[in-house]
Amino acid sequence: MKKIVISVLCMVAFLFNTSAQSYSIVIKGGLVIDPKNGVNEIMDIAIQDGKIASVAKNINATGAAQVVNAKGLIVSPGLIDIHGHVFAGTQPDHYLSDGNSALMPDGYTFRVGVTTIVDCGGAGWKNFSVFKKNVIDVSQTRVLSFLNIVGEGMRGGAYEQDARDMDPKMAAYVAKQNKKDIVGHMRLYPYRNYFLSI
Repeated sequence: MKKIVISVLCMVAFLFNTSAQSYSIVIKGGLVIDPKNGVNEIMDIAIQDGKIASVAKNINATGAAQVVNAKGLIVSPGLIDIHGHVFAGTQPDHYLSDGNSALMPDGYTFRVGVTTIVDCGGAGWKNFSVFKKNVIDVSQTRVLSFLNIVGEGMRGGAYEQDARDMDPKMAAYVAKQNKKDIVGHMRLYPYRNYFLSI
């Protein structure tokens, strides 16, 4: 009889330990808005190994490395900024195409909930490889691009209106070679932007 009681107690302890999973982070009591999954209510979110492990009404936070009180806050998947200029660089007189008027994305995206940003025409078919190497590949933020049909991209002034530098075949070629990063083409006209998705 004693062996049976000990066995039952061991089994109960084992079941309790497996059901009380520990997480890296548990976000408690925030208004979770997740349109993709049809969620718009007060929920808890558990994170393990950098990924969402559970979304539920009440997650046991015992053993969590960090517990975040999100009461009164909105918790949502990362936002997408569909118009930014992030082809930052140090080239003189290059405006938003490898120049110092653009901003590196990680300096401002995450703190406002943006996890993906689309650069609108900063890079053209001539300098997209520089943009990819110096910005896209080194940013924690996911960076996508509307490729400018102008080879110099948004270099500023007369460069952006130079019809001799507009090459749809080269722009299409570069876009096809970089399908993961380029989501459309852009053609600039004075005071108007036109976007063509691929």
